[in-house]
Amino acid sequence: MKKQTVALIFSLFSFTASAEDLQINPPRELDFLNREEIFSVRREMMRRYPLLNGDYTPQGPVYAQVVGGKEWLGISGINCRTGKEGGITSGLSRESIFIDNPVLLIGITTGGFSLSGWNCPDIYPMPTRIFFEKERSRIYADYDFSSYQKMFQNYFQRPVSSDRFKLQFTAENARDLGFSYGYVSASENMVFPNPVNIANTVFQFKDFVHLAYNLGCACNNGSPNQPELDFSFTRLPAEVRFKLWKEKPSSPEAPADMIFEMKIN
Repeated sequence: MKKQTVALIFSLFSFTASAEDLQINPPRELDFLNREEIFSVRREMMRRYPLLNGDYTPQGPVYAQVVGGKEWLGISGINCRTGKEGGITSGLSRESIFIDNPVLLIGITTGGFSLSGWNCPDIYPMPTRIFFEKERSRIYADYDFSSYQKMFQNYFQRPVSSDRFKLQFTAENARDLGFSYGYVSASENMVFPNPVNIANTVFQFKDFVHLAYNLGCACNNGSPNQPELDFSFTRLPAEVRFKLWKEKPSSPEAPADMIFEMKIN
């Protein structure tokens, strides 16, 4: 099936009057919290901006394996991966970005670098604005990658191209809210390097959070690695449009249950 290859121009700033500008919660520390403490913010956000019919509970396939009272993968630990200063769990908890912002259906994860002799900051790619048009089943997000990239440029004292980063989309929230399938229907200034990827096939998300033991700790972490969601930038800003479905569509051209559009600066 031939895919549209013309340059993409999103209507990210052409909202209807009913579009809601949503609150974005910053990362926080989840280490050693119990499950009720971990998910209280999420349930409150789901009450404010419901994407599902009926009551929400974080007991589905994504969050059912979260273990309370344990450590979580930390942002500064990811940034440096030095094994020092608390190791991979040091800093604010990465998964809190997704747990506390459930309308961020698709997010960005990155692996950082193995750095030494550096005070690793708690900086991670984050949305700066999210708009929700409920009547159109459409979400728009502005995403900040440049601040994260500049952090490493300051460390290396030279420009750091985006292909130095291990970048992957995560669909934790999409899957948890019932949108199990996705497809990139259009993108600009992006490359999806693997032969089978979400830009050339409808992909079934596998995201879940569990207690991992392969990171030098027994800590809660998002899994698994999904090469189909790998991407890199040719330049910034970049844009991408996801079509999301609750059931597997007959083809990528099928009407989506939800559209998620992201502009990455």
